[in-house]
Amino acid sequence: RLRCKGINPDEHPVKLEFERLSLYQEKLQRLMDLNKAPLRPSARINPQAATRFIEHSLPDLTPEQRKNMIEISKGDGPRIKCVERIVHKKRKYPEQQSVRTATQEFLEKAARELLGENQSGFKGPLQLPEVDGEDVPMS
Repeated sequence: RLRCKGINPDEHPVKLEFERLSLYQEKLQRLMDLNKAPLRPSARINPQAATRFIEHSLPDLTPEQRKNMIEISKGDGPRIKCVERIVHKKRKYPEQQSVRTATQEFLEKAARELLGENQSGFKGPLQLPEVDGEDVPMS
């Protein structure tokens, strides 16, 4: 229809807006997929393995130090303070909402802005005007 009127459909504002919205939809989908992705287990430190590695890399340990390292590697001895702090560290922003709830709120707000908050059952930006007592049609 647009070509019949002499308008290039590739440059029409509706098509450009549709492309912009589909780009945002793809970005949103990527964020939602990223939110569902599991954490990699390799990102965690195994303190016992780290202690064994350190123990074998230090050749000049005294018998007491060697005994302490063996206890730590078994998990019986005192823990490494740095690792303990990391394990018990709380989130920096616990009140910050998740990506999923933020996107849900954004989509609901966008729907309210685009569709309006109507109770008439019509969807879309065009809505029936409110009928006041003065504007009642006479029949």
